[in-house]
Amino acid sequence: MSSHKEFRKCNCGNPMMVSDYNYKEETLYEFCDVCSYYHTVAITNKPKDGNYKEWEAVYQEESGIAGIVLKIFKAESDGYEFCCIKKDVIRSVVEDLKKATDVVKFGITFKNKMGFYQTQIYTN
Repeated sequence: MSSHKEFRKCNCGNPMMVSDYNYKEETLYEFCDVCSYYHTVAITNKPKDGNYKEWEAVYQEESGIAGIVLKIFKAESDGYEFCCIKKDVIRSVVEDLKKATDVVKFGITFKNKMGFYQTQIYTN
């Protein structure tokens, strides 16, 4: 395994924001499954020949609020998978998940018009 995962506190108050550092690829991926905050850092110019003597790393860093958090509970799993999706594809994603035979239920979390996080749960 080349990854170190831990939980950190997100600014939204969620104490379980996932922080995953892959030391083999030298990438960091953080994601909050409540507010959809994400933060990624990756090295873009690793030497292909493995020669690091006169090399200076160039980092690509990105962060922001992704939009909608999707949590998928599958029949053969104890936990859930989560990802973020954009608002313009939500309808097609929901229709696909309703048809999926291995999905037991799924939830969509988003910030409503009043500024509160709201979750809708769908069961198959």
